[in-house]
Amino acid sequence: MSSARLQLLDPETPDERRAYPRFIPDPAVPVLFAHPHVETPTAGLIQDVSEGGVRIVAPPTARPGLHWADPLRIEISYSESTRAGQVEGTVLRAYVVRLVVDASQLVIQARFDRQGADGAWEAFAQWLASLQTPAP
Repeated sequence: MSSARLQLLDPETPDERRAYPRFIPDPAVPVLFAHPHVETPTAGLIQDVSEGGVRIVAPPTARPGLHWADPLRIEISYSESTRAGQVEGTVLRAYVVRLVVDASQLVIQARFDRQGADGAWEAFAQWLASLQTPAP
């Protein structure tokens, strides 16, 4: 049993989310995010993004009512790059894989569900390809 556990924790086996190159949008891209059944979304900013998932930051006072593995609805809001990439207003589906709150910020890491996008996944993927600043 311990060998199976060691195999799961092997750092040579990359997480599927990390298989995609991540990008940092500059300037930051505002988003609205919430559980799909919540009427009033929370505002945040994309910290980094890839085809596999997204990291969103929000003020530490944000209370999105999300928990690990919850479904997540993300609406991309206005920014110069999203308007140019024609992804402003795109709604993406994801689920929460990590949620951290401290005194300075709320950080949500989410994995995208391509089947749950509103049909604009290709435009979103092209916008990602146009981002030139890889995340460290």
